[in-house]
Amino acid sequence: RGQGQRGTGKTRKTRRALAEINKRLVQLEEDELILQKMYPQGEDRDASWTVTVMGYYASLGGGVVCGIVSILWMLHIGLYMFPDPPLTPFLNRFFVDLDAAFGLLGTGSFALFCFYLIMCVIKGNVKVGFRLLLWTVYPMRLGNTLMSAFLFNVNLIMLSSIAVIQFCAKAFDGYAAETSVSDIFGQEIENLRGLGAVFRENVFLYIFFGVACLSAIVLGSDEVKASRQPRRNLESL
Repeated sequence: RGQGQRGTGKTRKTRRALAEINKRLVQLEEDELILQKMYPQGEDRDASWTVTVMGYYASLGGGVVCGIVSILWMLHIGLYMFPDPPLTPFLNRFFVDLDAAFGLLGTGSFALFCFYLIMCVIKGNVKVGFRLLLWTVYPMRLGNTLMSAFLFNVNLIMLSSIAVIQFCAKAFDGYAAETSVSDIFGQEIENLRGLGAVFRENVFLYIFFGVACLSAIVLGSDEVKASRQPRRNLESL
């Protein structure tokens, strides 16, 4: 075994050292991006700093909106999709009332809730990546993504969009009743041999709800731990 490791030129200690170096290189790249944001260089430094500050405020506003949409989604799943019969139409009634007030309001809100799930898929794919056990395959990093990794992740997101369409068709079957999407992803998919029972028993729905709750707990705990850790002084980077 030792001869095989010497033949390849990489012992266990060498591989461990290389992994540590790669980890430090990734951290160094992240520090570089932070420094570029906090201390912009060039002739347009003031404009770059203004854009950075405005971006932070926009992120705060977007985070509040996304938090509200996430809460409404979870309430809709708990009140409309889990019970049989549903306790309340909830968002379906909300879209119908908006259509009664002005036609584009209901359609726009419907598109917002559906597109929000796509954005969650994209964010999760970029943050977690395609994992095999503990190793990330085809990671996506800003300014350091291979074309093969980019194409693989695009295909993965496009494949996930079909599941999002099916989920939205089931969640908003009251608002999108008597439509082709509702017939294909609602009635016909539940009559499939083998998989039909899985959709009728809401197996994927329970998995989705459980993963969403687990993700909220894990991400929340990570943010709390990160806030308690002492921040490094940017002047020393």
